[in-house]
Amino acid sequence: MALTLRPAGKVAVRVLSPEGRPVADALASVALVDGAPVDLRGSTAPPTSEEGATEIGVPPGEVGIAVRGESGGSFGTVAVRQGKPRHS
Repeated sequence: MALTLRPAGKVAVRVLSPEGRPVADALASVALVDGAPVDLRGSTAPPTSEEGATEIGVPPGEVGIAVRGESGGSFGTVAVRQGKPRHS
């Protein structure tokens, strides 16, 4: 078996109510990668801030992000390009 690790990216998430107001304490998580369902335990972002913002680590590809808040949920996709590794 060969295991290939690719550099991950980060996606900034902003959660708004249907009225356009920021939603605090919502949770975002990776649900799909390139159309395939995934179970990335621990891939849930920190709860959104008072401004409805958070950031989530994601793999390269077409990534589906599910968001759950107190009054319901939503889903969106974003294309994440593979980046170059950074050395510290």
